[in-house]
Amino acid sequence: SLYQAKVGQKRVRSFRVRPESLENFTQKEEQLTGLLNQRYTPDDYWMWSNAEEILRQQDVLKMTERGLLAVGAIALLISGIGVANITLAATLERTAEIGLKRALGAKQRDILIQFVLEAVFISLIGGGLAIAVVEGCTQIVTQQFELPHQFAPRTALLSLGAALVVGVGASYFPAQQASKIEPIQALKS
Repeated sequence: SLYQAKVGQKRVRSFRVRPESLENFTQKEEQLTGLLNQRYTPDDYWMWSNAEEILRQQDVLKMTERGLLAVGAIALLISGIGVANITLAATLERTAEIGLKRALGAKQRDILIQFVLEAVFISLIGGGLAIAVVEGCTQIVTQQFELPHQFAPRTALLSLGAALVVGVGASYFPAQQASKIEPIQALKS
């Protein structure tokens, strides 16, 4: 055999089996045991598997992922409230400016777009900073515990997109309120 020619022994001392996936691993392990039992007695060989440990680790990672997803959702909610607050405060502080713009011919749509674009800018800065901080912390943790890590641009873009959606969504109502301010009332304030 090839093994005998390469190693110089008639008996195989050991071999590894790595399944393509861990689905139905127990069934695959039983099939392998059955094949070995056709040729050898159970005392002639020894089997070891770390599949259960891997499955346990996958469960822990899934739970961690869910927890981080919940933290992310809460952070998005809080940031949405923050953006809405900033937009509302900007609307109140700039009532006279809005009135002047409206008196000079700015349409409601122009005012709405201005405040939404300001929220987009705030969201882009906040989302970009959040991605940078998370990536920095991840680098520190993965280096400290010698874990593999690769930056995921797709996840970063999804996060930035979520920040934009939340920012625009949170600013839309205050921006709409600002765009409906009557010029005369705004100039009086």
